[in-house]
Amino acid sequence: MELILIYATVFLYLLSLAAYWLYFFRKTPLFEYSSLIVLGLGGLSHLCSLLYRSMILNYLPLTSSYETLSFLSFCIILIILLIQLRHKITVLGSFILPVALLIFIVALGMYKEIEPVKLIFRNRWFSVHLPFVFLSYANFVMSLGISIVYLIQEHQVKSHRIGKVSHALPSLAMLDSLNYKLLSLGLVFLSIGIVAGAVWEKEAFGSYWMWSPKEVWALITALIYFSWLHLRFFKGWRGKKSAFFSIAGFLSMAFTYLGVNTLFKGFHNFIK
Repeated sequence: MELILIYATVFLYLLSLAAYWLYFFRKTPLFEYSSLIVLGLGGLSHLCSLLYRSMILNYLPLTSSYETLSFLSFCIILIILLIQLRHKITVLGSFILPVALLIFIVALGMYKEIEPVKLIFRNRWFSVHLPFVFLSYANFVMSLGISIVYLIQEHQVKSHRIGKVSHALPSLAMLDSLNYKLLSLGLVFLSIGIVAGAVWEKEAFGSYWMWSPKEVWALITALIYFSWLHLRFFKGWRGKKSAFFSIAGFLSMAFTYLGVNTLFKGFHNFIK
């Protein structure tokens, strides 16, 4: 049952991506609504696959590379849908949906049959910690995509090369506003995730903070984004500067999730 849902999800995401690309070149209501509806169906199928695994095990399935990457992909899809519904911006799906799809395909390459997990992870704070961390990661991935689109659009405008691509993209003001909202929300989610993780550590290991490599890099990532927020409010860092800060924060986040597990040993290496 789970594999049927997974394959249906991949098919619907691919179909939706085709609709997004068609909309990018030919802005018609047919492609706009088709991309939204098909992506919504794909997201629903994806959600059902996550819920199926969760109900079978009666725990939050976020303790393997497959599960965490699948959840991350789903969160990105959810944000794409929310932006399209709230801000009526369809074209971003052409750029960011491929990233979500790639993450999901990579997750499938790490697929593992449903296995029971250690009792230590069946904890209410653990069930808060990881979802909020990966919700923050999804926001930061979206922010990265929007920052790259912003830099492309700004280059087009400043070089007076206003072509079809530039006309298809949102305005610089809209991109900067979206970037601000995504980074701010991602920072809130990351902060909640870190605090919940500290409480879980206290209950599981007897200490709120153990200075593991994962914790240190999560703190560095949070500090980068807090620095961005400070500079935006008090130094007026917007636009291009904000976009570069977003890219720097994403690199730190990516290293926290992928690099730390590869290069360092620690109790966070349960995700394999």
